[in-house]
This record gives sequence, structure tokens and C-alpha cells, in this order.
Amino acid sequence: MSPDSSRDDHGKLVPGEVLLEFLRVGAALKVTAIDAVTGEEVSIIGDPASGQEVLAEIATAKLRRLQARRRSWRPLRAGRSGAGDSGDKNGGPGEDTGPGILV
Repeated sequence: MSPDSSRDDHGKLVPGEVLLEFLRVGAALKVTAIDAVTGEEVSIIGDPASGQEVLAEIATAKLRRLQARRRSWRPLRAGRSGAGDSGDKNGGPGEDTGPGILV
């Protein structure tokens, strides 16, 4: 991938373009996929024998899943309870604040 491949003819970033970084970590290969516009990134670790193309496809798919999940996420509205809701409508325990693990 050339350094300018994520830019259009006018030098603007192309939506949906994914930048890939490959880093050898011991006997494994770490692949980071970065959305050129939003800067969102994900990483995977894989066997270098799988080939860069295969690992790049997996990392890109993981980035797309993350972006789809973030687009579909909607916070709970006040007064609407979810599982484990304590009834606190001021950001207390049980209020859905976004993706993640609620402990």
C-alpha cells in the first residue's frame, strides 16, 4: 500500500480506507487495521505462515464489525430500564453508558 493510497485526487482522506500495520512479535505477526478517517483501530495476532493477505482480511473484518457495532449502539433513554437496572436515572449503577463490560 503506498503512503498516499488513502487520499483522493485532491489529497482528502477516502472514507472507508483502511491502513494496515504489520509488526513481527516473536514468532507471531501483529496486524493493526486503522480507519483512515476516524482513526479507530483494532489489532490481531496471527501466525505469519497464514500470509499477510489473510491476516489483513481478518483485521479489516474485525474493524468493520467494531464500526457496525458502534453504529448500532444506542444509549438507554431515561425511564427505560435494562437488566440489572437499579432505577438510578442519574448515571448510577445499571445505566447503559456504552459498549463494554458492566461489573
